[in-house]
Amino acid sequence: MQTDGSTCLLDGESSRRGIGVGGTDGSKLTIRALTFYQGKAPFGGGSNFGHGAVVDLILCIFNNCRATGTLGGGAIHLSSGTTNVYASRFAGNRAATGNGNDIYRANGTITIHDTCPSPFSSTTPAQGSGLSTYGTVSGSAFTHYCYHACSAGEYNPTLGDSSSSCETCPSDKTSTESSTACLGNVWKVANMTELNDKVSNFVCDSDWCSSFIIQNGNSIISSGDEVVLDVGFYSCRGGTCAHSGRMLWSEELHGTLAWEKDAAECILAGDNSRRVISVEGTGGGILSFRAITFKDGEHVRGSGIFIQGNSIIEIFLCVFRMCRATSIDSGSGGGAIYLNSGSTGGEPTVNVYGTSFIGNTADSENGGDIYQESGNLTIHNTCPPPYTTNTPVQGTSLNIFGTVVGSTNSYTDCAVFVCSAGFYNPECGGSISACEVCPAGKYSLLGAVSCVDCVPGRYSNKVGANFNETCTACPPGSIQRPQVTVPSIVLTVSPGGMRAPLLRIALHSLQERYQSNPIFPRTPLRAPCAVVASFQTSMGRLCAKIVSPAKVRRTNLVSCINR
Repeated sequence: MQTDGSTCLLDGESSRRGIGVGGTDGSKLTIRALTFYQGKAPFGGGSNFGHGAVVDLILCIFNNCRATGTLGGGAIHLSSGTTNVYASRFAGNRAATGNGNDIYRANGTITIHDTCPSPFSSTTPAQGSGLSTYGTVSGSAFTHYCYHACSAGEYNPTLGDSSSSCETCPSDKTSTESSTACLGNVWKVANMTELNDKVSNFVCDSDWCSSFIIQNGNSIISSGDEVVLDVGFYSCRGGTCAHSGRMLWSEELHGTLAWEKDAAECILAGDNSRRVISVEGTGGGILSFRAITFKDGEHVRGSGIFIQGNSIIEIFLCVFRMCRATSIDSGSGGGAIYLNSGSTGGEPTVNVYGTSFIGNTADSENGGDIYQESGNLTIHNTCPPPYTTNTPVQGTSLNIFGTVVGSTNSYTDCAVFVCSAGFYNPECGGSISACEVCPAGKYSLLGAVSCVDCVPGRYSNKVGANFNETCTACPPGSIQRPQVTVPSIVLTVSPGGMRAPLLRIALHSLQERYQSNPIFPRTPLRAPCAVVASFQTSMGRLCAKIVSPAKVRRTNLVSCINR
């Protein structure tokens, strides 16, 4: 590339390897400032170097490359020879086996350098994300980049080494310090109409849809933007949808649709009458769905998500529940997900992480969960960032028609950090910092989200107890101290429901009756909404009523007292 911005893109179109080098005849091949995009091959989807080739990769990018076979190396496969990598970046690369999503070294030597190449030799490289490698890789285990760090609100598209390389982000985008591109805006939506306004941009230009009434959004996001949904239930009954058969309908749009937390408590409901979303291409970028529940979608096929054309989809921590494909044709199915090439001929690429499928069906009995007519769909048995150290819980086998790479199961619980016994995770956080220790008098097992009281007759003075046997039986002749929760009381005057000006008489009488037996009060004091004091006044009859009963509970779980 003439400049060092990696803006020259080699697009494998999800059908071929980016580059293969079978030897360099004793010399060195330098590959500089190229982006390898959507390369696909049984191994080394972005590149394969062999037959003693000597290769330097400088300031390159490997993005969304795939290795589909039994080896690996989504971005780079090294069969033999020597490969040096300088200031190159890796993003979204995958190996079907999980062996070396970025780099697979079979033989030879590959080194990731943490220094910058000429003319950036005096620049200290910035360390990026960790690499997924298989085999021995020398040097660093991270990606690195070398360029001038622009200020927030600016970006460095050419990776230039001076401030003159910085450009200002457009008004509809933003950036953080050291960015090489501007990020999309984050838009928050709270109802169905707002969501449709941001996402549904499909424009009909064919006879097959000319009779459709399509409600496009009024403020469509720019590609790369993020739409964050308030927690809640989104349905066409509560706002405007794209079409009578589709809740949302996007075309050549990429970005992120997510709930701000990772618990999939944001529900997009098709009401058993619509597909949840149709995706007609993603404009060369990735469209991500995160922590969304797709529920009760219903259409002839692909009732949760229908994906076609040159779409790149990533599905993180989602739930597909009770979606139904209604056609009985043999070429239909995919209660939850359906993917095909569409009229454009491009094939979709879909990656699924930590996602569960529950009760989805196809009337054709082909792919109750997933129907793969064409394209590439991978179900990963690992958790997505920032939960990569967590192990997902494997669920049931999926009902699949077609070819799916990787696993064929549902997965859950990526986003909840599994705390050790004796600790609990009250907020279902995703890291160890979310764990809290169980107080004395309680205990927990592995992975608990709350602590459990010692059973009656047992106590524990240990913090962080990890099983019920830690709770010790009270010695003979001792008990745990009881405490009474005082009942809630409402005083009224009848007739008229007026507040009485002289309530002290009633309160005094009530107090005397309560204190006469504070631990086990007599009826009617324990009965909810029972009259416990009644006095005739000049304003009417004054009544005191209990609106919640007294309760007795054990308050001392840490020790026992003598009877």
